[in-house]
Amino acid sequence: NNAGTLTLTLPSGVYPNQYQVVLDGAGDIETIESDGHGTGSGIAQLSSDPTQVFTGDQTFAFGFTGVDNAGNRVGYAGLIPMDGAGNVVGGLMDVNDSGQSSNNVCLAPPCTVAGSYSPNGNGSWHLTLTSPVNMAFDFFISSGTISKTTPLTFYAISTDPGLNPAVSGTMVLQDSTQTYNNAAFKGTSVSALTGTGPNATCAAPPCTNVSLTLGTTDGSGNFSGQFDQNNAGTILSAAQFPPATGSNSYTYAAAGTPPTGRYVFNLLGDPTAKTVVAPLPFVLYASGANRGFLLDQSSSSVMTGTM
Repeated sequence: NNAGTLTLTLPSGVYPNQYQVVLDGAGDIETIESDGHGTGSGIAQLSSDPTQVFTGDQTFAFGFTGVDNAGNRVGYAGLIPMDGAGNVVGGLMDVNDSGQSSNNVCLAPPCTVAGSYSPNGNGSWHLTLTSPVNMAFDFFISSGTISKTTPLTFYAISTDPGLNPAVSGTMVLQDSTQTYNNAAFKGTSVSALTGTGPNATCAAPPCTNVSLTLGTTDGSGNFSGQFDQNNAGTILSAAQFPPATGSNSYTYAAAGTPPTGRYVFNLLGDPTAKTVVAPLPFVLYASGANRGFLLDQSSSSVMTGTM
């Protein structure tokens, strides 16, 4: 039936170790856990040519999600500049920990990111951050090239044994030829977001809050389009934004001087309600024109995703 089983030989008691798998048209392996020890899914990709990695200054936009020590949802988004000599200097980072943008990891976002990186000797790399706090990650080189059309992609996971949140996610090479002002976002894009839903409104918490947005940016700071959202069973279908009447609160703006690729976008809300519900502010760290990692800045849903 064009599906198969992938079984990993792991130490006793370590899971997951069995997946149901299929190959997609790009040659990637789409996986879903089938070992009876939990539920999860993901993707496996061929690794890129490592000679294209860390050849001089390369900045990576990233988006990570996970949980803190209390089991609350956490999201990270930011930029990690790597100088080709093992140093990280001048990066940026925003954090949302269960609705708190100011938290133990980043007291006043955007926070400065600094540290170092080095090979582990087994094909993976280790990233040690000393700012905004001491944090450690392992990352693996995945797909892509130094081309802006197929940028390098890394997969990263936190390796802290201490109090920092447990997170994982993706790092994508930022297009260095782009000037990251409002004009860099002019066109049509799709944004996919996931988060947790309000436990008070769902039968079996924790619940999910998910959405898809088809939007057009005009290059001057205005955003329009439509979105679908399922917030713990509360459905908005093909909601048009901005509102039909009143002022346009669906805007975006490059943040910071000089521009680094950090933006603030207004998304979701309910523009169709009799009393319009204002959109949520999201921070976006751009990996290129019209694309990047999104992080809800203020809600306890901690919605994260990509544009």
